[in-house]
Amino acid sequence: MEIKKELERYFKALMNVWEKKYGTYPKVPWDAEVDPLLYLSNPDEEGYVYWKPLEKNKIDNFIEIEKELSVNIHDAIKEYFNSYWFLDIQGFYGTKLVVLDPVEPNKSIVEFIQLTKQYEESEGREFRYI
Repeated sequence: MEIKKELERYFKALMNVWEKKYGTYPKVPWDAEVDPLLYLSNPDEEGYVYWKPLEKNKIDNFIEIEKELSVNIHDAIKEYFNSYWFLDIQGFYGTKLVVLDPVEPNKSIVEFIQLTKQYEESEGREFRYI
């Protein structure tokens, strides 16, 4: 499975659902720490903004990340982080509930992986691959 194609398919479906149901782009609570590149509007009176995913034009170097963290990163994870910028998403893919961790401009992939590693180790599991 090509991750980028599946993300593209999912994002198109997400945009279509929001367009048909609400006549808008998806909305999320505004967060000052999120790069405004993904936002399509200013916060409304309830503090929500419209947003949409963007194809990523900056490719991260995972060779350096793997060296820094002493971990092997699966090619699918590399493709996930190098395909699109998007915010936190929860929804269904077929019949399965899916939670996609965000890939945001100016957010550290190293920090994300370190947090994942800390979680695995706190659960008593060895963290060698992601």
